[in-house]
Amino acid sequence: MLTRINYVPKVAGLVGLVKWTNHLFFYFLISCSVLHISLPQLVAQTVFIDKADQQGIDHYYGQGVAGGGVSFVDFDQDGWDDLTMASQEGNTVAFYRNINGVFTLITPLVSNLDEVKQVLWIDIDNDGDKDLFLTSINAVNRLYENLGNLQLKDITEEAGLSMESTDSYGACMADIDRDGWLDIYVTERSLSFSSNRNYLYRNLGNNTFEEVAEEWGLDDPGKAPFFPAFFDMNNDNWPDVYIAQDKSQGNTLLLHRGTENSFADISVAASANLIMNAMGIAIGDYNCDGWQDLYISNTPHGNALLANDQMGGFLEQAEATGTTFNGTAWGTHFLDADNDGFEDLYVSGMAVGTDVVSSAFYYNDQQGSFYVDEAGFVGDTVSSFGNAIGDYNNDGNLDILVVNTNVFPAQLWSNEGSNGQGWLKIKLEGVISNREGIGARVDLYSEEHYQIRSQHGGMGYLGQNSALLHFGIGERLLIDSLTVTWPTGHVDRFYEVVPNQLIDIQEGTSTDGEIMVDNALISNAENREVERNWKVYPNPAQNNIFVQYKGEMDGQLMIYTLAGQQLQSWRLTTGQAEYPLAGLLAGTYILQLREGERTWNRKLVVLP
Repeated sequence: MLTRINYVPKVAGLVGLVKWTNHLFFYFLISCSVLHISLPQLVAQTVFIDKADQQGIDHYYGQGVAGGGVSFVDFDQDGWDDLTMASQEGNTVAFYRNINGVFTLITPLVSNLDEVKQVLWIDIDNDGDKDLFLTSINAVNRLYENLGNLQLKDITEEAGLSMESTDSYGACMADIDRDGWLDIYVTERSLSFSSNRNYLYRNLGNNTFEEVAEEWGLDDPGKAPFFPAFFDMNNDNWPDVYIAQDKSQGNTLLLHRGTENSFADISVAASANLIMNAMGIAIGDYNCDGWQDLYISNTPHGNALLANDQMGGFLEQAEATGTTFNGTAWGTHFLDADNDGFEDLYVSGMAVGTDVVSSAFYYNDQQGSFYVDEAGFVGDTVSSFGNAIGDYNNDGNLDILVVNTNVFPAQLWSNEGSNGQGWLKIKLEGVISNREGIGARVDLYSEEHYQIRSQHGGMGYLGQNSALLHFGIGERLLIDSLTVTWPTGHVDRFYEVVPNQLIDIQEGTSTDGEIMVDNALISNAENREVERNWKVYPNPAQNNIFVQYKGEMDGQLMIYTLAGQQLQSWRLTTGQAEYPLAGLLAGTYILQLREGERTWNRKLVVLP
């Protein structure tokens, strides 16, 4: 069931989105492109050239353990994909601003000198600008709020994130409860595997978070995680998560249980518990069947390609598709490099030299497999780790930035073209969904060819791709239909879309501002609103507590023992009020807020 919500849609940027054409001419165009689909081997290949030096990119990660990551996200939102690269301890994170296709190293936006691993630009407060999250080794993971004009403020402690030093590599973002606020999932990988656990920081919508990993079944303790990635494995619009585990700990697949607000470990049942030295995860739909597949990097024992079997599990297809790699692999991504409408695959490796497996580019043969052919990449034989995908010159061809270690500088692999084949880029903007559109899915049909893309908040190994979704269109001159399914459950549909353009789609654009929200989410959203409005402090407390409630509610406050015995009761006062704890012995109690049949509980600790 869906509930309708109205808003005033933004229409800027949609000029040329929908174009109705003469149907006879349209069917003629379909017949003209059949040869492209049936004979993929005749399509000219693309070539990648390293243009880092030409672009003034002079970045060395240095000596950090297992390399560092990169974000290819447009952090200043001027329409050009920027670069943000992690650095070794003692160096600052590097920020390269893209000005009309030319990169410029700018003054560091933060003074962090830790050994940074992952860089994530994400809008945690839905205010329209990008905030910054960094993971680190033997240091505190940091969250910086963008106050506007890239003025970043460290809000780690006040936001409720851990101030303990940890060893964290990968992190990713998702809206786990689909309430419109992005949550942060962070892995811990110290050398003492038994003490490791992951952290889920649930966004309360007011620049504060609560850590609920154990409660939600996401702590996944006692392993050696390098990278997690959210994706929707069963097409139910809830974010599931796959975790690449090092040291033969067995990869983890956690399935979202929907409105139960918990995850179930289905690693074994889904045949996803691969025993390997897993590092990175690529997510895509390489066989264009509408279900997301996983590619996992590994040591020379071989990478894995888990094809989604559409029945709640996966089939290992790396050997069958020619993508085992058999080197020490790290960063990896699916990308449609030649714009033929089928996702190719890129893998970075750490081995140095031309006589070893150092990196690989696999072309998609459009038949459910891959092949290796000339793709340039001259000099891609160094010690590589993190990488990310973007389009730095806005030519419609996807480029790759690779972060290398030791004496090897970062490489910008510029895609020099796909023989004029068409493309489409999409910028999503949520209204009731999170502003970034993380978790949204786009389905595209063009001349009976079907593709999907999903918006992710972190991907690969310590990577973050451009926020613009990219489709290759091939020689097709028109896109039959485009469907966006948002985290709210709302669907926007567009027809006969012209390729070779960037389109800006705001949630509700195709429905005149009417957003149909899954009914199951309405009650969740109301509950979260109460949680955000209700503050209790101090806690633990001694003689009294202060309760603050913003908004209107005809409610009561009650204190219960853990056995359910009611001890005290007050009428809720809107605003801030003081409530005495006289007569309560030291111990743990339940503080309940009640309005009608609805209740919200908090743990209350009374000190002696």
